[in-house]
Amino acid sequence: MKRKMHSVQVETDDEDNIQISQEIRDLNELDPVITVSPDQAGLLASWLIDAAGTIRGESEVVESIPVKFFCRGPEAEIEELKIYNNNSGMVILSIDANTYIEISPIMAKRMREQLSKAISLAFTDMLRGDDEV
Repeated sequence: MKRKMHSVQVETDDEDNIQISQEIRDLNELDPVITVSPDQAGLLASWLIDAAGTIRGESEVVESIPVKFFCRGPEAEIEELKIYNNNSGMVILSIDANTYIEISPIMAKRMREQLSKAISLAFTDMLRGDDEV
């Protein structure tokens, strides 16, 4: 894969790393190249998006996800799950004012993969014909 825009080029190398380069057209200097592993790509992309929002003056909006938190039995009230990063760079899943889960970005990525599999299976089951159920 190779993408190019405004003298910035993104491609993958033989070791499956992502290389970001900028063409500066200086005969005395090599074009700068940044190498990023696939595991770092998501975090780097979020940093770029955050920086772009800061430049535009956008405030960070944390969308909540309605969930049921069943530690208080099956009659649990619906809580609003909020997901954000804290100052230490950890991913926070906030269930209520006193209950939250702090998870590292790498473990959050693993959780995302498991969620993707669960979602795919749920859609597969949902879209199966009546005779297959």
